[in-house]
Amino acid sequence: MAKSDSILRLRGKIKGIINYSINGKFYARAAPEVVRQTLATREAARDFGTASRAARIIRHAIDQAVSTHFDGSFLNRLNKEMGVIVRDDITHPRGKRQVTTGSLQRLIGFRVNTKASIYSETDTVRCHNGHIAVTVKAPHQGLSQADKYFRFRAIAICPDFALGMCKTFVSEYVDVPAGDVHPPIELIIPTPAGKAAIVMLEVIAAGDRGLRTTMRFQATEVIAVMSARKAATVNTVYSESPAISLPADITGSLHLQQGPSPG
Repeated sequence: MAKSDSILRLRGKIKGIINYSINGKFYARAAPEVVRQTLATREAARDFGTASRAARIIRHAIDQAVSTHFDGSFLNRLNKEMGVIVRDDITHPRGKRQVTTGSLQRLIGFRVNTKASIYSETDTVRCHNGHIAVTVKAPHQGLSQADKYFRFRAIAICPDFALGMCKTFVSEYVDVPAGDVHPPIELIIPTPAGKAAIVMLEVIAAGDRGLRTTMRFQATEVIAVMSARKAATVNTVYSESPAISLPADITGSLHLQQGPSPG
Protein backbone atom coordinates (compact mmCIF):
# COMPACT_ATOMS: atom_id res chain seq x y z
CA MET A 1 0.00 0.00 0.00
CA ALA A 2 1.38 3.39 -1.01
CA LYS A 3 0.22 6.81 0.10
CA SER A 4 -0.40 9.38 -2.63
CA ASP A 5 0.77 12.97 -2.23
CA SER A 6 -0.12 13.94 -5.78
CA ILE A 7 -2.42 16.85 -6.56
CA LEU A 8 -4.53 14.48 -8.64
CA ARG A 9 -7.01 12.67 -6.43
CA LEU A 10 -7.86 9.43 -8.15
CA ARG A 11 -10.30 6.71 -7.18
CA GLY A 12 -10.80 3.41 -8.93
CA LYS A 13 -8.67 0.98 -10.90
CA ILE A 14 -6.15 2.17 -13.50
CA LYS A 15 -3.85 -0.33 -15.23
CA GLY A 16 -3.65 -2.77 -12.36
CA ILE A 17 -3.46 -0.07 -9.66
CA ILE A 18 -6.40 0.49 -7.31
CA ASN A 19 -6.71 4.06 -6.02
CA TYR A 20 -8.88 4.69 -2.96
CA SER A 21 -9.29 7.06 -0.02
CA ILE A 22 -9.60 6.52 3.73
CA ASN A 23 -10.50 9.42 6.04
CA GLY A 24 -9.58 11.95 3.39
CA LYS A 25 -6.15 10.40 2.62
CA PHE A 26 -5.48 8.79 -0.72
CA TYR A 27 -3.75 5.46 -1.21
CA ALA A 28 -2.85 3.11 -4.04
CA ARG A 29 -2.23 -0.62 -4.15
CA ALA A 30 -1.74 -3.26 -6.78
CA ALA A 31 -4.82 -5.14 -7.88
CA PRO A 32 -4.73 -8.91 -7.32
CA GLU A 33 -3.93 -10.90 -10.45
CA VAL A 34 -6.38 -13.68 -9.63
CA VAL A 35 -9.61 -13.33 -7.67
CA ARG A 36 -10.71 -16.64 -6.20
CA GLN A 37 -14.42 -16.95 -5.46
CA THR A 38 -16.18 -19.81 -3.76
CA LEU A 39 -19.21 -21.44 -5.33
CA ALA A 40 -21.50 -19.75 -2.81
CA THR A 41 -19.99 -16.35 -3.63
CA ARG A 42 -20.52 -16.85 -7.38
CA GLU A 43 -24.12 -17.95 -6.82
CA ALA A 44 -24.82 -14.97 -4.59
CA ALA A 45 -23.29 -12.65 -7.20
CA ARG A 46 -25.54 -14.05 -9.94
CA ASP A 47 -28.64 -13.63 -7.76
CA PHE A 48 -27.54 -10.09 -6.90
CA GLY A 49 -27.27 -9.35 -10.61
CA THR A 50 -30.78 -10.71 -11.18
CA ALA A 51 -32.16 -8.45 -8.44
CA SER A 52 -30.29 -5.40 -9.76
CA ARG A 53 -31.60 -5.90 -13.31
CA ALA A 54 -35.16 -6.36 -12.05
CA ALA A 55 -34.90 -3.22 -9.93
CA ARG A 56 -33.59 -1.25 -12.92
CA ILE A 57 -36.52 -2.38 -15.09
CA ILE A 58 -39.08 -1.35 -12.47
CA ARG A 59 -37.26 1.90 -11.69
CA HIS A 60 -37.27 3.03 -15.33
CA ALA A 61 -40.97 2.22 -15.65
CA ILE A 62 -41.84 4.18 -12.49
CA ASP A 63 -39.65 7.07 -13.58
CA GLN A 64 -41.53 7.35 -16.88
CA ALA A 65 -45.05 6.90 -15.51
CA VAL A 66 -45.09 8.65 -12.13
CA SER A 67 -45.51 12.43 -11.82
CA THR A 68 -44.64 12.80 -8.13
CA HIS A 69 -41.23 13.56 -6.67
CA PHE A 70 -38.80 10.83 -5.62
CA ASP A 71 -36.85 10.99 -2.39
CA GLY A 72 -33.12 10.34 -2.11
CA SER A 73 -33.56 6.83 -0.71
CA PHE A 74 -35.85 5.55 -3.47
CA LEU A 75 -33.18 3.71 -5.46
CA ASN A 76 -31.53 2.05 -2.46
CA ARG A 77 -34.90 1.01 -1.01
CA LEU A 78 -36.01 -0.53 -4.30
CA ASN A 79 -32.73 -2.41 -4.76
CA LYS A 80 -32.98 -3.76 -1.22
CA GLU A 81 -36.56 -4.96 -1.70
CA MET A 82 -35.75 -6.65 -5.01
CA GLY A 83 -32.79 -8.40 -3.39
CA VAL A 84 -35.08 -9.88 -0.74
CA ILE A 85 -37.64 -10.82 -3.40
CA VAL A 86 -35.04 -12.77 -5.41
CA ARG A 87 -33.75 -14.54 -2.29
CA ASP A 88 -37.33 -15.52 -1.41
CA ASP A 89 -37.53 -17.67 -4.54
CA ILE A 90 -37.49 -21.28 -3.32
CA THR A 91 -38.42 -22.94 -6.63
CA HIS A 92 -35.00 -22.32 -8.22
CA PRO A 93 -31.53 -23.15 -6.87
CA ARG A 94 -29.11 -20.49 -5.65
CA GLY A 95 -27.48 -18.66 -8.51
CA LYS A 96 -30.57 -19.15 -10.72
CA ARG A 97 -33.25 -17.54 -8.60
CA GLN A 98 -35.90 -15.40 -10.27
CA VAL A 99 -38.49 -12.77 -9.50
CA THR A 100 -41.92 -14.38 -9.05
CA THR A 101 -45.32 -12.72 -8.92
CA GLY A 102 -45.94 -14.11 -5.45
CA SER A 103 -42.71 -12.64 -4.12
CA LEU A 104 -43.55 -9.26 -5.67
CA GLN A 105 -46.34 -8.98 -3.09
CA ARG A 106 -43.59 -7.70 -0.81
CA LEU A 107 -43.69 -4.40 -2.75
CA ILE A 108 -47.21 -3.60 -1.49
CA GLY A 109 -46.93 -0.43 0.57
CA PHE A 110 -43.71 0.65 -1.15
CA ARG A 111 -43.69 4.47 -1.53
CA VAL A 112 -41.94 6.60 -4.10
CA ASN A 113 -41.53 9.20 -1.35
CA THR A 114 -41.32 7.82 2.20
CA LYS A 115 -42.72 11.05 3.67
CA ALA A 116 -45.95 10.97 1.62
CA SER A 117 -48.45 8.19 2.28
CA ILE A 118 -51.92 7.41 0.94
CA TYR A 119 -54.38 7.02 3.83
CA SER A 120 -57.54 6.02 1.98
CA GLU A 121 -58.46 2.34 1.80
CA THR A 122 -58.51 0.82 -1.68
CA ASP A 123 -59.87 -2.28 -3.41
CA THR A 124 -58.19 -3.67 -6.53
CA VAL A 125 -59.81 -6.32 -8.75
CA ARG A 126 -59.17 -7.72 -12.20
CA CYS A 127 -62.08 -7.56 -14.64
CA HIS A 128 -63.08 -10.33 -17.05
CA ASN A 129 -61.33 -8.53 -19.94
CA GLY A 130 -58.06 -8.19 -18.03
CA HIS A 131 -58.50 -4.53 -17.09
CA ILE A 132 -57.76 -3.56 -13.49
CA ALA A 133 -60.34 -1.64 -11.44
CA VAL A 134 -59.11 0.36 -8.45
CA THR A 135 -61.72 1.68 -6.00
CA VAL A 136 -60.65 4.45 -3.63
CA LYS A 137 -63.20 4.17 -0.83
CA ALA A 138 -62.65 7.53 0.90
CA PRO A 139 -60.60 9.74 -1.42
CA HIS A 140 -60.85 12.73 0.94
CA GLN A 141 -59.30 10.87 3.88
CA GLY A 142 -55.93 12.19 5.08
CA LEU A 143 -55.83 15.07 2.58
CA SER A 144 -55.17 18.68 3.47
CA GLN A 145 -57.95 21.24 3.16
CA ALA A 146 -55.41 23.90 2.20
CA ASP A 147 -55.50 22.76 -1.43
CA LYS A 148 -58.29 23.24 -3.93
CA TYR A 149 -58.61 19.67 -5.19
CA PHE A 150 -56.73 16.40 -5.49
CA ARG A 151 -56.00 14.45 -8.64
CA PHE A 152 -56.09 10.64 -8.51
CA ARG A 153 -54.63 8.23 -11.04
CA ALA A 154 -53.91 4.48 -11.04
CA ILE A 155 -50.84 3.03 -12.74
CA ALA A 156 -50.10 -0.57 -13.71
CA ILE A 157 -46.51 -1.65 -14.32
CA CYS A 158 -46.21 -4.93 -16.24
CA PRO A 159 -42.58 -6.12 -16.16
CA ASP A 160 -41.13 -8.87 -18.32
CA PHE A 161 -37.90 -9.74 -16.56
CA ALA A 162 -36.96 -12.41 -19.12
CA LEU A 163 -36.99 -9.86 -21.96
CA GLY A 164 -35.67 -7.04 -19.79
CA MET A 165 -38.55 -4.69 -20.55
CA CYS A 166 -41.59 -3.21 -18.87
CA LYS A 167 -44.87 -1.74 -20.10
CA THR A 168 -46.96 0.77 -18.18
CA PHE A 169 -50.69 1.47 -18.36
CA VAL A 170 -52.51 4.34 -16.69
CA SER A 171 -56.10 5.23 -15.86
CA GLU A 172 -57.83 8.51 -16.55
CA TYR A 173 -57.43 11.28 -13.96
CA VAL A 174 -60.20 11.81 -11.42
CA ASP A 175 -60.32 15.13 -9.53
CA VAL A 176 -61.76 15.30 -6.02
CA PRO A 177 -62.58 18.66 -4.36
CA ALA A 178 -60.76 19.23 -1.10
CA GLY A 179 -62.49 19.75 2.21
CA ASP A 180 -65.68 17.76 1.60
CA VAL A 181 -66.56 14.13 2.17
CA HIS A 182 -66.48 12.49 -1.23
CA PRO A 183 -68.03 9.16 -2.30
CA PRO A 184 -65.77 6.35 -3.55
CA ILE A 185 -64.15 6.76 -6.96
CA GLU A 186 -63.21 4.06 -9.45
CA LEU A 187 -60.12 4.10 -11.66
CA ILE A 188 -59.92 1.69 -14.62
CA ILE A 189 -56.50 0.70 -15.97
CA PRO A 190 -56.71 -0.80 -19.51
CA THR A 191 -54.19 -3.59 -18.97
CA PRO A 192 -53.91 -6.78 -21.06
CA ALA A 193 -55.18 -9.94 -19.40
CA GLY A 194 -52.06 -12.05 -19.79
CA LYS A 195 -49.73 -9.74 -17.87
CA ALA A 196 -48.90 -9.63 -14.17
CA ALA A 197 -49.04 -6.06 -12.89
CA ILE A 198 -47.67 -3.94 -10.06
CA VAL A 199 -50.50 -1.48 -9.30
CA MET A 200 -49.73 1.98 -7.93
CA LEU A 201 -52.00 4.81 -6.82
CA GLU A 202 -50.90 8.39 -7.43
CA VAL A 203 -52.36 11.41 -5.60
CA ILE A 204 -51.35 14.99 -6.40
CA ALA A 205 -52.61 18.08 -4.62
CA ALA A 206 -53.45 21.20 -6.60
CA GLY A 207 -54.30 24.79 -5.84
CA ASP A 208 -55.29 27.92 -7.68
CA ARG A 209 -51.89 28.14 -9.34
CA GLY A 210 -52.04 24.70 -10.91
CA LEU A 211 -50.57 21.27 -10.31
CA ARG A 212 -46.87 22.06 -10.59
CA THR A 213 -46.67 25.06 -8.27
CA THR A 214 -48.62 24.18 -5.14
CA MET A 215 -47.72 20.51 -4.66
CA ARG A 216 -48.26 20.42 -0.89
CA PHE A 217 -49.14 16.77 -1.16
CA GLN A 218 -47.68 14.22 -3.57
CA ALA A 219 -47.86 10.50 -2.99
CA THR A 220 -47.41 7.38 -5.09
CA GLU A 221 -47.64 3.98 -3.44
CA VAL A 222 -47.86 0.34 -4.51
CA ILE A 223 -51.33 -0.86 -3.51
CA ALA A 224 -51.53 -4.31 -5.15
CA VAL A 225 -49.75 -6.93 -7.24
CA MET A 226 -52.05 -8.70 -9.71
CA SER A 227 -51.35 -12.08 -11.28
CA ALA A 228 -51.73 -12.67 -15.00
CA ARG A 229 -55.16 -13.80 -16.04
CA LYS A 230 -56.68 -15.03 -19.28
CA ALA A 231 -59.47 -12.89 -20.66
CA ALA A 232 -62.90 -14.50 -20.46
CA THR A 233 -64.48 -15.17 -23.83
CA VAL A 234 -68.16 -14.55 -24.41
CA ASN A 235 -69.60 -16.68 -27.22
CA THR A 236 -72.51 -14.91 -28.87
CA VAL A 237 -72.78 -17.27 -31.85
CA TYR A 238 -75.02 -20.26 -31.21
CA SER A 239 -74.47 -23.37 -33.34
CA GLU A 240 -77.36 -25.52 -34.48
CA SER A 241 -77.51 -28.70 -32.44
CA PRO A 242 -79.16 -31.91 -33.77
CA ALA A 243 -82.73 -32.63 -32.74
CA ILE A 244 -83.14 -34.92 -29.74
CA SER A 245 -85.55 -37.82 -30.26
CA LEU A 246 -87.47 -38.85 -27.15
CA PRO A 247 -88.66 -42.38 -26.36
CA ALA A 248 -92.27 -43.20 -27.16
CA ASP A 249 -93.40 -43.43 -23.54
CA ILE A 250 -92.06 -39.96 -22.82
CA THR A 251 -93.58 -38.38 -25.92
CA GLY A 252 -96.88 -40.03 -25.11
CA SER A 253 -96.95 -38.61 -21.62
CA LEU A 254 -96.19 -35.19 -23.03
CA HIS A 255 -99.19 -35.39 -25.38
CA LEU A 256 -101.43 -36.47 -22.52
CA GLN A 257 -100.54 -33.40 -20.50
CA GLN A 258 -101.58 -30.99 -23.23
CA GLY A 259 -104.94 -29.33 -22.84
CA PRO A 260 -107.74 -29.52 -25.44
CA SER A 261 -107.21 -27.49 -28.55
CA PRO A 262 -109.43 -24.41 -28.86
CA GLY A 263 -112.81 -24.84 -30.66
